[in-house]
Amino acid sequence: MLQIPMMKPALSRRYLCLALGIATAAHIAVGPGFSIANATSASGVPSYPEIIGDFRTYTTKHEDTFADLARHFRLGFTELVAANPGVDPWIPGEGTKIILPTWHIVPAAQRDGIVINLADQRLYYFRARGLIETAPLGIGDDGWHTPTGTTRIVRKKANPAWYVPKSIRAENPELPAVVPAGPKNPLGAHAIYLDGRLICSMARTNPMASDGA
Repeated sequence: MLQIPMMKPALSRRYLCLALGIATAAHIAVGPGFSIANATSASGVPSYPEIIGDFRTYTTKHEDTFADLARHFRLGFTELVAANPGVDPWIPGEGTKIILPTWHIVPAAQRDGIVINLADQRLYYFRARGLIETAPLGIGDDGWHTPTGTTRIVRKKANPAWYVPKSIRAENPELPAVVPAGPKNPLGAHAIYLDGRLICSMARTNPMASDGA
């Protein structure tokens, strides 16, 4: 689990969507958007629930895929597959009843700022007045180490360049040493830098199935 406590000056909502993307050997990409949970507050003191969301289902249309449904309902591709064993994620078929994993257990961590729960591949943003926002994320390739612990935001950058790690260039020698900002850059349009040289990004070009988001 990774925690990013809130600090002043406060980050805008735009940048809060960018949590944990690229590390030395880890890629975590945030999914298509945040959904606000049904948290409440009592007597002006934030009171966060242990479980957020509700149970929902969806009946597929002929052209639906799990990737489409993940984008539409702001879910992770991986969690959709896990919630619907035996259903083909690419051809679920018309009239198939799909379980939407919109019910989440809030991670047991300090409820301040951003918490990334690697176990369920989700980001939780604890706001004031007991509100929680959540978004799916992907943790990258198997075997890549994803840092855990507590960190802080030290810098933000729009349209970042991607300095391709040597390990990735070894697997794909056709890649350049640096990929400039643009549609071919997997980091997306914005990045934040965490303490410990951890780069966080909103990925926009990676396939949802490989990102897990």
